[in-house]
Amino acid sequence: MTLRSRLPFAAAIAALAVVAGPACAGVEHQPQSGTPAYEVDVPDAGWQVTRDPDGNLYLLADDHSGGIVLNIVATEGAGDMDLDALAAQSMKVANAPLPDHKLPGAVGGVPGMTYYSSMAGDSGKALSVKLTLVKVDANHVASDAEIRGPNITPAQSAAIDALAARVHFIR
Repeated sequence: MTLRSRLPFAAAIAALAVVAGPACAGVEHQPQSGTPAYEVDVPDAGWQVTRDPDGNLYLLADDHSGGIVLNIVATEGAGDMDLDALAAQSMKVANAPLPDHKLPGAVGGVPGMTYYSSMAGDSGKALSVKLTLVKVDANHVASDAEIRGPNITPAQSAAIDALAARVHFIR
């Protein structure tokens, strides 16, 4: 499977528009076995957890206000990858405009770059996209895509931020 086919955004947008699946709380790993892996402690209420065959872990708000999509891709030479080019490729795959700005970012304490953009959801309304890409090690790149709906409240946005703060890596 290519890196291009493992990028999460198009599926994340579709997932926000439908019921995600059974509610699930507790510690989730992505991938479910092996390292490196994401580990996130999902709260007992308010979130639904699903996975897809491409290795994406979806953490979707029960109220469909937004969510987080986590993915780790094994690819030789990840340590030398240009994150700006990967972000541009990710947005292209998702039919989203190129990121309008970027800032240094991190996921689970691993430094990387955070890219900001917006894109149309299934309803045609704009969704905000915050994509953080990190080089976990010499052979793994990880993505953390936070998607927020058009009418998200400060409390709903804070809930996404709080869940994102629970994400870390197992190495």
